[in-house]
This record gives sequence, C-alpha cells and structure tokens, in this order.
Amino acid sequence: MEKVKNWLKKDWHETKVLFKCMPAFPFAILCAALIAMNFLANKAIVSETWISLDAGITVSWIAFLAGDMLVKRFGAKASIKVNIAAIIIQLIAIGLLTIGAKIPGYCDWVEFDSIFGAMLWPLAAGTSAFVIGISVNAFISKFILTRFENRTSFKSYAVASYVSTMIGQFIDNLGFALLFSVWQDWCDPHSIWMFAAVGAVVELLCQIVLSPLGFKIAQNWRKNGVGQEYVDLVEEAQEVNMTHSEIVK
Repeated sequence: MEKVKNWLKKDWHETKVLFKCMPAFPFAILCAALIAMNFLANKAIVSETWISLDAGITVSWIAFLAGDMLVKRFGAKASIKVNIAAIIIQLIAIGLLTIGAKIPGYCDWVEFDSIFGAMLWPLAAGTSAFVIGISVNAFISKFILTRFENRTSFKSYAVASYVSTMIGQFIDNLGFALLFSVWQDWCDPHSIWMFAAVGAVVELLCQIVLSPLGFKIAQNWRKNGVGQEYVDLVEEAQEVNMTHSEIVK
C-alpha cells in the first residue's frame, strides 16, 4: 500500500511538472480539434458499402500528429496524459453545449439543438475508442523511436509516426465501429474492418504530408529546451531524447 501511495505521489508530481512545461498554444489547438471533431463527425463525406468517412477526418489527424510530437519530446506516458487532459476539456465543453441546447428557448437556427445536443452512446463510444487508439499510438511510437540509435533524426520520427498512426488509428476506428456503428441498422457488420482500414490509410496520408512540420516543431522544443524540467525529471523522457553519441557510450 505504501509503495502504491509513493508511486501515485511521484506520478502526480511528474504530471504537474509536465503541464507546467507544456507549450500552451499546441495544447489549445489539440483541445479545439477534439471539440470540433465531435461535431464534424455528424456530417458524412463518403458513405458506401466499403468506405465511410465523415467531416471529422479534417481535424482528427491533429491528435495523432500531436501525440507523436509529444512522444518525441516527452515520451509515451506524457503523450497519453496530455491527450486525456484534452479529452476531459472536450467533454466539459460538449457537456456545456448540450446543457445550452436543452434549455427551452427560441433560435432562428432550427438545427441548433440537434447539432449541439450530444448523444451519450456515440460520445462514450468515440471517447473510449480514441483513448485506446491514442494510447496504442503513443506506446508504439515510443517503442519504434527507441529502436533507432539516432533518435533525433527525421527518419526515426517518420517511421515511428507512420507505423504508430496506422495501427493506432485503425484501432480507434475499429473500436468505435464495434462499440457503436455495428449496432446500427445501417451498418453492415462485415464492412467495419474495411471502414477502419480506409480511415487509417487516410490518417496515415495526412501524417506523411504533415510529418515534416511535426518533426520540426518537436526538434525546436528540444533545441530551445522546452519542457527540460520534465525531461530532467522523468527517465522515459530522457530515453526518447538521447542522441547517437549518448547511446553508443
């Protein structure tokens, strides 16, 4: 019991240092993207027997891009914590909007209540699937990154990012399909694997296009000492920031 208490105390201290070090603007972008993604998901872009994409695809890549950037500078555990914090803020925002939509009143925009009033089942399914997907993404990204001797190279970042995004996004899409979509009359249970795979490929393409930007931002964090207090405190963060010369010693 004492060991658990000490671990929780240590982890809480690390978490406080992490959010003290976290760049505010990227975190705000992540929160905004998650909130927007929830509402954009209500609009279908493509809906066929073998593929299904909604407008949420236009911003969902931000979370996985941010996740890989965070892994590169802070490690997998930090990436998961930051994304969970963003999810909590997302849920608070959606809850407040839902309360506003339920208040009796008049609005010229007749779709206001239906758009901003969240439904519990799809929200819970989407949130649960995303937490699992982004966690898998973080651990795989860190695992692959630490297999490279030069962890500060674009090659190490790109390979870790591409593989982790493909797998993490597939799990996210499949998780949502299993928790929500497959139970709907319009969903063909045999097609959910294809839905998950196609969505993962689209996310991967977004990562490929934007990975140079993500790499540059993460490298600037390292160069400018952003989050150095956390890196000095947490062994995992030190591990992902090791240079070639430090590894081969």
